[in-house]
Formats: sequence, C-alpha cells, structure tokens
Amino acid sequence: NQLGFQALINGDSHPFRMDKDGRNKKDLTEGSKEFAYGFNTSRDGKRIAYHKNYQIWIADADGLVDAIAVSDTLLYVGGDFANLGGAMRTRLAAVDLSNAQVSPWNPGCNAQVSSIFLSGGNVYVAGLYFSSIGGATRRNIAAIDALTGLATDWNPSCDGGLYSMAQYGTGVFVGGAFSSIGGQYRSGLAAVDLSSGAATAWAPTLDQVAFAMASSGSRL
Repeated sequence: NQLGFQALINGDSHPFRMDKDGRNKKDLTEGSKEFAYGFNTSRDGKRIAYHKNYQIWIADADGLVDAIAVSDTLLYVGGDFANLGGAMRTRLAAVDLSNAQVSPWNPGCNAQVSSIFLSGGNVYVAGLYFSSIGGATRRNIAAIDALTGLATDWNPSCDGGLYSMAQYGTGVFVGGAFSSIGGQYRSGLAAVDLSSGAATAWAPTLDQVAFAMASSGSRL
C-alpha cells in the first residue's frame, strides 16, 4: 500500500511515492526536474510526462503541448507541434500509455489546438483559428473519431479562437474570443449541444477571454 504525491523542491516539481506510514520515500523523476505527478508538460511546453503506477513515460514535441486528455489506453495530445515522439503529427496526436509510443491515430490540424476532451468515442477539439482538421473543413471546434481520426458530422463552427472547454451532461461550455458559435450570436462564452452542435439558450456575456473552465453539476 503506497501513496503518490508531488513535492516542490528548489522551484521544481517532483513526483514521489512512499509507504502509507511515511517510510521509503522515492523521487520518481530520477534526475529530471521537469515533471509533476500525473500529467504535465515541461516548462518550455515541449515535453509531456504521464505518471502511472509509479512509472514515467515521456514524449518529446517540437512545439507547444497545450492540451491533454486520457482514455484507458491512450493519451491524446493537442498543441502547436509538427512532430511528437519521433513521429510526424500536426498539432494533434495520441500516445500509447503502455509504452509511450505514438499511435497511428493522425487527424492533423492546420492551426493550434488549445483544448480537448473525450466523450462518446470522440475527441472534441477546440483551437486558435484552425479551418481544417480530421480531413474536413471545421472552424475552431470539431469532434474527431477516437478510432479513425476523421472528423464527425458535428460542426458548431465558431468565428473566433477558442481557449477552453468543459463538458456538462449533454453539452459543452466553450470560452474564447468569438461572437458566433453553433448558429447563434454569443459573446466569448457559450454552451453547445453535443448531439446537434447548436448553441443552447444559455447566453451570458463576457468582456474578457476565458482561458480555463470547469463544470460541476449545473455550475460553470
């Protein structure tokens, strides 16, 4: 019976494990000072680490890693890169959790990916001014089949950059710098139906950009 925890040492995050009685502490970074317990990116945003069962898998990217989402077997990664873990992947990729190898899943995106989440066999993607993803034309938001890497028919279409998403029930909250999404006027913050792609009646106004969000029940 062991515990995992994160410690800040001289300004660097270190993942540790120890027995429940506090004995046998071990620094799992093994010399690296870049990674925290669980999922994280390095300070320059170009490396990702996944920590599970007291092991660390690391994949290098040649650009920024901005978003991650995990399934039972894969770590989905989004950002602004052209190569990840030695494989050519344009801003969107998946990494096998068992061995840190980049999977064949390869949707491709023509601009930066800022937020991703998984639901119902799809990878939902938001980004900063992309127009093509998963082999289809999509404006800044899309749903990608988690198996094939192809864009689904879901197409809210957003006229500005999106920075954040948070799923709730049958919909998703989105935040960014936009004035239209899902066929409706919305000012920087909106809720979109996960089935139809239409904006819901929820329509607050926001005079700043929502860079991060989380939902809990009926609250955002």
